[in-house]
Amino acid sequence: MTKWAVIGIGALNWDLIYELPDLELLNELGISIALGEEIHLTPNMLDPLLGLLNRFGEKKAESGGGQAANTIYALARMGFKTGLIGKVGNDEWGDCILQSLKGVDISKVVREGRSGVCISILTPDGERTMTAFPNVNDTLGFKDLDIRVFDNCHFLYLTSFAGPSPLQTQIALVNRLGNLPLISFDPGNLYAGIGLDAILPIVRRTYCLFATDSEMERITGLPYEKAASYLLDLGVQMVICKQGPKGAFLLDRSKRLDFPPADVDVKDVTGAGDCFAAGFLAGLINGFDLKTCGRLGTQAAASCIGGYGRESYPDANLIKDVIESESFSSF
Repeated sequence: MTKWAVIGIGALNWDLIYELPDLELLNELGISIALGEEIHLTPNMLDPLLGLLNRFGEKKAESGGGQAANTIYALARMGFKTGLIGKVGNDEWGDCILQSLKGVDISKVVREGRSGVCISILTPDGERTMTAFPNVNDTLGFKDLDIRVFDNCHFLYLTSFAGPSPLQTQIALVNRLGNLPLISFDPGNLYAGIGLDAILPIVRRTYCLFATDSEMERITGLPYEKAASYLLDLGVQMVICKQGPKGAFLLDRSKRLDFPPADVDVKDVTGAGDCFAAGFLAGLINGFDLKTCGRLGTQAAASCIGGYGRESYPDANLIKDVIESESFSSF
């Protein structure tokens, strides 16, 4: 059997991206949300919210989404053998989610209930505010996993869910696995919000951890640079801190590497961090040095933010272009 490059476990959503002139328009529905925040709403709020957005806003794009799904899909576009584990509904959005994952093995995705939906609201200041409806995502249990697939896998990529059951499922899986596959973990804002104790069993087994500076501070209660060192002390082998327009940096037990951002016209930052993780993991899988891994991550993120949704995600040319540019610059 051909070795899997990466198998991801995370929420699978249908993403809708709207542009809205002012978030205060949401007050009409009694929705109070801060700029740049992510909130979760009950299913009965979905149709009223879509109605308001269609009246006052403009739909920019729609596509499959979810942290793990974005990263796994980007890796598949880059030519790697990838798979996803999760749940989607027996509905039209479920069909759309699966159809959007071309090139990814979706044979282990369970279908039941109502699909998860995430609505990103873009405002004129360039900020992205998110409203999410987790639905069937929050019912993922250990019975939904086929752990045999991890016997021949390089990386297991774990991302967040809104509810407690999937997190306990991820922890149970990590406790069942041996030294392989290597675990890459992006706790995201959701897991950062529940605190370190809740995710510690995963953190202790993590090979590479991806998180924003603010997420690391929420997880540890420390300034992000001290947080990165603390996470290494807990067992993480390398910490990659994503800093948006400032780029990213990596810290391991022997060094720090800084990855400046690429120069690109920003259309939508949705999925940029997920594509950074895809590029970085692509480098690790290929055995590249960490500087090249960071460059791949940066360029993958730049590809993403140059368009809406997944339309501009990196593809197989990314690695070739980065390696060629590095070879040229070495002369």
